[in-house]
Amino acid sequence: MSADPLASSSAEPADGAPYRAPIERARPEPSTREELRALTQLAVPIALAQFAQILLHLTDTAIVGRTDAVALAGAGMGRALSFAFVSLFLGVAGALDPLASQAIGAGEPRRAWSAFTASLRANALLAPVVIALIFAAWSVANRAGTDASVSRACFDFLLGHALSGPLFGVFLCARGYLQAQGVTRPIIVGAIAANLVNVPVCLLFVRYLKMGALGAGISTSIATAVLTLFALRAALALRPERDPQEQERVPVTKVLRLSIPVGLHMLAEIGVFSLVGVLSARFGAVQASAHQIALSLASFTFMGALGVSAATATRVGLAVGESRSPRKPGLLGIALGTVIMSVGALVFAVFPEALVGLFTQDAMVLRAAVPLLGIAALFQLFDGAQGVGAGALRGIADVNFTFIVNVIAHWFVGLPVALYLAFRKDMGVVGLWYGLTLGLVVVGIACTVRFVARAKGVVARV
Repeated sequence: MSADPLASSSAEPADGAPYRAPIERARPEPSTREELRALTQLAVPIALAQFAQILLHLTDTAIVGRTDAVALAGAGMGRALSFAFVSLFLGVAGALDPLASQAIGAGEPRRAWSAFTASLRANALLAPVVIALIFAAWSVANRAGTDASVSRACFDFLLGHALSGPLFGVFLCARGYLQAQGVTRPIIVGAIAANLVNVPVCLLFVRYLKMGALGAGISTSIATAVLTLFALRAALALRPERDPQEQERVPVTKVLRLSIPVGLHMLAEIGVFSLVGVLSARFGAVQASAHQIALSLASFTFMGALGVSAATATRVGLAVGESRSPRKPGLLGIALGTVIMSVGALVFAVFPEALVGLFTQDAMVLRAAVPLLGIAALFQLFDGAQGVGAGALRGIADVNFTFIVNVIAHWFVGLPVALYLAFRKDMGVVGLWYGLTLGLVVVGIACTVRFVARAKGVVARV
């Protein structure tokens, strides 16, 4: 007999029937202190791994930035274009979050494993599509008035970076499966190993072999391969002894069906930041470099919120699988993410020159980047709320709302304001960043309100 009374009492559904845990399987709800402890224990290692991952990009930015401003601008533009479409892989991982965590919460590890393997197959299907979209986007940007030297450096970066996206997609799925089971150490170890590899490799290709943006792209691909290897190996070691039965199998179509709105939500958010990165190149290499430095720093602090978001999605999913209200873990996660981002806001406001100085000694780039950090300090709190709020909604599989609100807030509110301020009011990149801030404010408020409304009681499993 299973040691888990909930697992032992589950009834197998008939073929074709929805795979749902009955409400009578409900477990006692943890106290606020217990829930916060569990959330923190899961969020801290994930956040540390997130910081280590973004450190890969910061390292590349610092090495390239001290070599060539054009290469820095091109690498930044290439990273923005690439990450916009890598959001489709993020969508697959986002679909895995509720599928795996709800299954683990319900005592169904074989169903969680099936969801993981289905997500890997979904990633394989998307890989050639994503690579094609990235280079198509570069072609469009190249014809849209982008500085010729920056555009060429961007193409070089994308060539070296081509395999990084699919590899990162595999890592994200392995990470999602691991965190659903509370296993986080391999993620941290892999992130540390990737950084240890990335520094000498990036120095070799960029500084000593003089390969510029191409070298930065290659080093990122190599480091991502190391990161993925550690996580995938750990995930495969957790394979259940018996294969999933027919009713426990999760089809690829189900993963794709959930991943489409998650991926489009990510694309809507990341896409507007990527577009701003492309538009910043129209103001020259100095402004584009300033944008890249400020965005890299803002992305670094956001990794803390993303770690909490991933942990919140898992804790919310576990609550749903255990047939109890997910409101407590969701709201605690949103509060924790906001606190973490407030620390980043304070650092940006107090030490902007010192932070920018870590990436460049160019006086013009320094002067252009400092005001952007001031704006970044303004949107940190809302950025944390929207990031973790989306994670909480993902845990209950409410994925359509986050897509819709991100499209409206970023593309129909924030972007028009950004374009107006940048080009009509001649505020340049600063105007673009004010528009981005407005979009984040709208999304942060909307996601929090939506979760409170949806998580009043027990939520049905996906």
